[in-house]
Amino acid sequence: MAFQKGNIKLEGNIGDLNFYKSGDQYKVRQKSAKKTKGEISNLAPRSKENSHEFGCASSFSKNLRDAFKNAIGQHYQLFQESSNLNGIVKRINLIVKADEISERGHRKVLPHNLMLLQNFSFNGNASLKDTVLIPIDVSYIKDRQKINVTIPNLRPEVHLDLPKGIDSFMVHAILFDIDHLDMTISTEYIYSELLSYHAPSPLIQLNTVKEYDFTKAKTLMVAIGVSLYKRTAGYPVPQISPNLNCFDIVKLYSPATSIQ
Repeated sequence: MAFQKGNIKLEGNIGDLNFYKSGDQYKVRQKSAKKTKGEISNLAPRSKENSHEFGCASSFSKNLRDAFKNAIGQHYQLFQESSNLNGIVKRINLIVKADEISERGHRKVLPHNLMLLQNFSFNGNASLKDTVLIPIDVSYIKDRQKINVTIPNLRPEVHLDLPKGIDSFMVHAILFDIDHLDMTISTEYIYSELLSYHAPSPLIQLNTVKEYDFTKAKTLMVAIGVSLYKRTAGYPVPQISPNLNCFDIVKLYSPATSIQ
């Protein structure tokens, strides 16, 4: 992959080169020729194994990215970051390789290995741990089968590390309910009101509405984000360029964990 430089920004094909735009960057790559079935069958066994497992990682990564995008809907532009696809595929590929049960070439995403997604940042330019400097409590209420996200006694000017000029912020949470039987992902999205950066917040609390039945075939994954706003002409304007809004996976409940 190469980056285009200069005043002329190209998109399209010239010979065997493909010029395209990814996020706010213009890139160029060489077109790859499609392999015939005969060529694929003649690939070395190790290449076949790697290709199959990478396909598994790519498919799960796409499902996770699509679930993220569909969950937050109109707020997606707040967290859209061009490199997040590569980051997700790389992490899921490691999770596939962590499968010690299946034979090489048939390894897959196992529930207990999804714990390797802990602290994954959907935005490579900003992480939650470097934005919110105090603990965020995420708890599963067993008798109600619900998830609570709580940030108590937040003093934004002390407990948040934000760029200069930020006037307000919003806290977001997505609960990913992953069914390992058919590898589908359902989501629930909740978020706070717009909060002032210059005033303390005694208690920020986000509560899920759905009930979540924890079973051996499911993984519950909680991601938390913070979006930033500056006041312009009297209105809060979301800061998306450069995109420093963070959204990280902070907690997973799977067969490998115990629910409190």
